[in-house]
Amino acid sequence: MISLPIALALFIATVFVVPLVIRVISASSHRQDSDGELAQAQRNQVAVDVARHAQRRAVVSVAFAIALFIAIASVGITEPQLLGVPFGIAPGLAVSGGLLLFAASAPLRIARPARNSAELSRRYPWSFGPRWVFVLPVAIAAAFVALLVGTGLASSVDDAGLARAITVADATMSSTASPYPGWFYGVPLIAVTVVLAVSTLLALSRVSATPALPNEGLAELDRQWRSVSTLVITKLSTSALLLYFGGTAFIAGQATRNVATTFTAVGDTFSATFRQPEFAIGVTLQVLGGLLAISGLIFLAAAASTALTLRVRVQFSADAVHAADRA
Repeated sequence: MISLPIALALFIATVFVVPLVIRVISASSHRQDSDGELAQAQRNQVAVDVARHAQRRAVVSVAFAIALFIAIASVGITEPQLLGVPFGIAPGLAVSGGLLLFAASAPLRIARPARNSAELSRRYPWSFGPRWVFVLPVAIAAAFVALLVGTGLASSVDDAGLARAITVADATMSSTASPYPGWFYGVPLIAVTVVLAVSTLLALSRVSATPALPNEGLAELDRQWRSVSTLVITKLSTSALLLYFGGTAFIAGQATRNVATTFTAVGDTFSATFRQPEFAIGVTLQVLGGLLAISGLIFLAAAASTALTLRVRVQFSADAVHAADRA
């Protein structure tokens, strides 16, 4: 038999204590759910802010580069005494300006909790992106400088004493053609190539040196905005190299083909003779130059497209990873 005090204690526990414990457990569970939902909402807002900021910076840099190209090229039109130098250096200087603007822009400020976790691995300017996006512009730049050295060595001076012509001579005749990318054009173009390389490195360094996002759940978002921004930078730099490499090769080919072509009057007509291998070299350079210039326009369009879709690409990748983690 259960005594009266024990029975009374059991009754009180059943009526008051058990419901109280259940309420405490339920409240704790709801609070944890609310905290989790709040943390997720904060991460989502950070994702939106990061993607928006990265896209704004990329779009402004590409737009500034295009505007600067138009401005520099217009100088070549209004100042013919510059002999076309602005047209040659416009792509490299314009893209360098856009990349320097990218590098100078301040990173997004994000409130950091008292305790946060971040990736501790060391980051380099070439840490984000496939290898080809870094190797390609280096290879193009090396080939372009080699072409400029070759055309500089093959050049001759014009009537003004400037190394911007090419001359072919033998025992019976001499032929000169201009403009030709001799040292008069080659030295500024090599200098612009160096400026472009430094600007590209600074922009990539800005991407890698920006502090990581302060949450483990944002690691994929952090990697994505860096990777897509790296693509914009390298595509823009590659487009500039291809554009003035193509233009230089085309002009060199045109001058070489002209200097290798001799017209002889035969009655009322003219007969053309072609000096080899100069004529074949000229045609090859013209075809190569056209293809390179077209490739440069394609890379420029790709850089603009990547910049305009950066926000969507970054958020989509981050959302896909979060959905996979929840699953």
